[in-house]
Amino acid sequence: MKVRGHCLVWDHNNPDWLAQGHFTTQQLSRLLHEHITRVMRHYAGQVFAWDVINEALDEKGNVRESLWYDQPGIGFSQQRTKYIEQVFRWAHKADPKALLFYNEAEGEALNRKSDAIYAMIKDFRNRGVPIHGVGLQMHVPMLDANIPAIAANITRLTALGVQVHFTELDVSLPVDSSGWVRTEDLTHQAGIYRASSEHAWTVLAARRSRPGDSLTSTHGLVLIRTALAARRCPSIEPISPRPPTARCGGKCWQGADRFISLLKAITAG
Repeated sequence: MKVRGHCLVWDHNNPDWLAQGHFTTQQLSRLLHEHITRVMRHYAGQVFAWDVINEALDEKGNVRESLWYDQPGIGFSQQRTKYIEQVFRWAHKADPKALLFYNEAEGEALNRKSDAIYAMIKDFRNRGVPIHGVGLQMHVPMLDANIPAIAANITRLTALGVQVHFTELDVSLPVDSSGWVRTEDLTHQAGIYRASSEHAWTVLAARRSRPGDSLTSTHGLVLIRTALAARRCPSIEPISPRPPTARCGGKCWQGADRFISLLKAITAG
C-alpha cells in the first residue's frame, strides 16, 4: 500500500490568516516555499507521490487568477505557467525521490483545458522541469463519460513519458423522486468503472512492450483512487503553512502521521 499526498498548492480553502493577510509577493513566495519544503521533507520516504498543484487552470485552459498567481502571486504574475514551474522545482528540491503530479478537474477528455494541460506538460518535459505525472480527477456527472476521448487524452499524455493517475474517481447516478436508482443505471455506472480500469492496464501493457521499457517501468500507469474512499480516511490536505511567528510545535502533523502509521500496520499485518 502506498500513500499519495494531496495537495500542496491550491487557491481554495486556504486559512483566513493567509487569504486575508495582505502579504507582499516576496512574503508569499517565502511562505509557500517553506510550506512545500517542510511538508515534503517531513513525509519523505513515506509519501511516494504528491499532487503539487491542484486546479491551476480555468475551463478555457488559462491560468486561473489566484492568491499564488496574481493576487498578488509569488512573483510570476501574468507569466502564465511560470509560477507552476517554480513550485514544481521547489517540490523536487524538497524531496528528489517523490513523484510530482499536476492535478486537475474537467480535463479528462479532449477539450480546451486538457489541450492546455498537455501543452504545459510537454513544455515542462522539454525544458527539464521536474514533473512526473498528471492527476485526472474523473468526477463523472450523471453517467456522462466519453471513454474514447478520455482514452485518447491519456494516450497522448503518457506518450510524453509521464504517468496518469485517476485521483478522485466517482460516477454520480440520477435518482427518481423517491431516491431510487434504476438497475440499468447501476449497470452503466459499473461499465464506466470497468472501462476506466481496463484502459489503465491497456496503456500500461502498451508502454511496457516498447523497446527500452523494462517490465518494472511505471510509465503510463493509471492509478485509480475513488473520492468516496478518500473521504472516509484522515487527510493530509488540511496541513497548511503557518506564519513565521506561529509554529505548530509538531501538532499539525499528528493526524496524517497516525494515518500513515495505521497504513504501515495494515500492510505489515
